[in-house]
Amino acid sequence: MDMTQRSSVALVLLLALVPSARVEAWQAAGDVTKDSSATISSSADRVGEPAAAPNPDSTAAVASAPAEPLPAEPLPAKRPLGWLSDPGKAPENIFEAIFTGKIHLDNRLRLELADTTAKDSSTAITNRLRLGYETKAFHGLSGMIEMESVVTPDKGNYFVPQTMQGTSSRTVVADPVGTELNQAWGRFMAKAIGDSAVSLDLKVGRQRVKLDDERFIGAYRCVARGCLSTRHARLSETR
Repeated sequence: MDMTQRSSVALVLLLALVPSARVEAWQAAGDVTKDSSATISSSADRVGEPAAAPNPDSTAAVASAPAEPLPAEPLPAKRPLGWLSDPGKAPENIFEAIFTGKIHLDNRLRLELADTTAKDSSTAITNRLRLGYETKAFHGLSGMIEMESVVTPDKGNYFVPQTMQGTSSRTVVADPVGTELNQAWGRFMAKAIGDSAVSLDLKVGRQRVKLDDERFIGAYRCVARGCLSTRHARLSETR
């Protein structure tokens, strides 16, 4: 084979190898594309899959854990009996001081049997009702008014010499029947006068006064309105 023929054969072989290399390169690129597509498809399949079922043991543990108790709400403070508002809250104006004060109510049903020499026996059934109203203090000023009423089912069963009520031949029971003003007073109270530590509590009007142990000035024994002092009551109990 001469040189011309050898050159021709070499050229033919070179042309045959070049397309094969291109095909192999294209096949390799196609494999890489397929691998990446498979990877993307696999990832997409995992995303679309339903979530794994929870572990029943962990769910039971959470359910069995005791729930923390909620903090109890504080109960509203109860107002003292008789007050129409909180006594510790100062009124904002004079109208609030007048209409948010305290109602005073006191009722006493009483039975007294009395018998003395030269007098017929007495049976006194009386009921005494006291009803009053006290305002709140506004800048230290307050006031109170109280009415008192005494009633009996039978006035003739005893005698009241002060008002000549009842039967004069019966033993005296000093419980007159009627309605009257029991208390009416105004009050000024200051915790301190100026910059000093001196306090002031001034009450003026008709009021009940109690001094020390009430031996001479103070409460009366258990008659409806009260006629005998505590000292007289003690003496009568020792006889």
